[in-house]
Amino acid sequence: MTIGPGTPWSAPGLLPADAPMFNTDHALSAALAAARMAIGGALPIVGMTGGTLWTTIGGPSVPGRLRTAEARHYPVDLGVVVADGVTHVFVGSVVARHGLWRDTLAVMNTPFLGRFRVAPRAHPGDALLDIIEGEGLSLDDVRRIMPRLRHGTHLPHPKLRERRLAEATWSFAQPRMLSVDGRRLGRVSELSVHLEPDAVIVVV
Repeated sequence: MTIGPGTPWSAPGLLPADAPMFNTDHALSAALAAARMAIGGALPIVGMTGGTLWTTIGGPSVPGRLRTAEARHYPVDLGVVVADGVTHVFVGSVVARHGLWRDTLAVMNTPFLGRFRVAPRAHPGDALLDIIEGEGLSLDDVRRIMPRLRHGTHLPHPKLRERRLAEATWSFAQPRMLSVDGRRLGRVSELSVHLEPDAVIVVV
């Protein structure tokens, strides 16, 4: 169920004995990409012990918690990105940039990009992607923005556009370097993204 004001997001529940565990966003999204066509009607259940999705949920670093009464189930949205006709999935972020961050697009399912809080309002269970776009930033702009990224205080900013959408499409005049959940995938010219709400249950 998509989270809304006053609605609970999680429920108590153990991680099944045969469920896989992941400690990075990319490891989880790669596994989901391989399995999503064979899932059928059942939601996959996975455990997480690291990554920006785990950080967003607030997963504690207690060994063995996932198979105790303290474990909780969180329904999480899955992002789908089509880059120059090739489909990938993501749980955390998609970044397409040109140059030293002067032209940057960040599509966020979680607030965090590494240690930076790029999209403070992003939530992996709200059926929306947080999209931050900066074009034509000067080096001085980048220098001023970077220190604020750690705490998410870079927004609002006159040269950064923030939107919250379930899907979006871009065409770049100059190809941009694409990263999906922290993994570089090369340069792309055409990009589209959309969400599959409540596509996976994450246990922390």
